[in-house]
Amino acid sequence: DDPVFRARRADWIQGAVIAPEALALRYLGGEVGDRLIVVNLGHDLYPPPATEPLLAPPNGHVWSVLWSSEDPRYDGQGIPILETRKPWRLSAHSTLVLIPVPEDSVPPTWGHEDQPFAMAGEIQDIHPGLLRRFRNRGKKS
Repeated sequence: DDPVFRARRADWIQGAVIAPEALALRYLGGEVGDRLIVVNLGHDLYPPPATEPLLAPPNGHVWSVLWSSEDPRYDGQGIPILETRKPWRLSAHSTLVLIPVPEDSVPPTWGHEDQPFAMAGEIQDIHPGLLRRFRNRGKKS
């Protein structure tokens, strides 16, 4: 019963392929706010969010999960981190529906600047190689 989806406005929809077996659909909801649907039909995927403009949240906002096919209510594995500025993990054969929330309303659950944060109750799951690269940024080899 979401107002953006209920509007059924084809002119509000933009889409992009983000991997060979994954796509994103962004509903431009105007004053009500955008919605982002991310569908992964393949294996676990770690797309860098900066590579596709449709994945970027509105200014001053971050994405929050509105619905996930990985929700334990559907026998899923749980909802992974989706922090806009850090690598995402999209579970294999899953769909996410995201809604923008004000950036200052998101409480960090990790206490250090060099660690990723997650929404309370979400799984701390980032591909180990990407996490290593994130932690080593700016360090000289």
